[in-house]
Amino acid sequence: MSMRCKITGLALTLLLSGAAGCIREDLSGCRPGVGVVYEYSLNSEQENLFGSEVDKVTTYAFDENGIFVGSYSDAGEHLTNDYRMVLPLPDGVYTLVVWAGPLGDYIVGDNSTSDFSAPEAGVTRIENFMLKYRVDGEPAVDSDVDDLYHGIITGVVSDYTRSNTYTVSLTKNTSDVRVTLVDTTPGNTTDGSAAGRADDRFEVYCTSANGRYNADNTLGDGALTLTYTPYDRTDAGQESRQTMSMLRLMADRSCQSMLVVHDKEQNTDIYRKSLIEAIMENPALATQEDLDREDLFDFRIKLEMNVVAEVWINGWKIVDITPDL
Repeated sequence: MSMRCKITGLALTLLLSGAAGCIREDLSGCRPGVGVVYEYSLNSEQENLFGSEVDKVTTYAFDENGIFVGSYSDAGEHLTNDYRMVLPLPDGVYTLVVWAGPLGDYIVGDNSTSDFSAPEAGVTRIENFMLKYRVDGEPAVDSDVDDLYHGIITGVVSDYTRSNTYTVSLTKNTSDVRVTLVDTTPGNTTDGSAAGRADDRFEVYCTSANGRYNADNTLGDGALTLTYTPYDRTDAGQESRQTMSMLRLMADRSCQSMLVVHDKEQNTDIYRKSLIEAIMENPALATQEDLDREDLFDFRIKLEMNVVAEVWINGWKIVDITPDL
């Protein structure tokens, strides 16, 4: 029989002696354990997309004193909406923290240690448990980052006399910010068109101090300000479309996110604004739940004579700064 879930950090001689069967394909004769199902319904489709979007899930268990007990991980095509993970936890009350997705771009560790070492069973406390974006060298993000999902549930009871099943709702911590520059200034190229001009002259990027998350998905202390630059760019006619992959945007503005359009020829920013404030000018994007539901924030910025004239976000016109003549 094959193991379905990997178990780490537990006292294996104690745990596996009585509960190993609970994580096998054949569950006959094993203790009930704690069942966990996962749901990702906080999305623009307003339906459970766990089975179609998530291919790996890792659950971290903390006891009633907030001490790390162990982690359980599973991956593969069998992670459907009906998937149920069984955690062979000793009797007790637990908090479960879930990080789902490949996790290749991230590190999960104990923030109280000098080297951010992996969580240690019996030692790591939930208030020191943290996930951070993996930074090698400069704190810059120019790639399509791994999708990341978070969930947490408290008051989970493990009782070997019965089987308890809990549902963990997931929040997606990654989204795209797409900026389309439309340069209507005449004569931008030798043939009089604006093709490619926005791409050549104007630089688009975002900054945000959002590379660390606590167990409850709030921003973690010590997060560096990351600079997000486009991982994808398409130029056609008067338009230059540039897409950045970003970590979670916070409605309380604690991540201090900025959207910048920089004119390289004049060495000046023609557009610099709080990314969150700009997004939330769209009345459909007014709360944290609204931000978490969207995985694409689509800006359309119209330029006239190298000045920002209009800005649209997800189809909503949020500013018109063309001066009166």
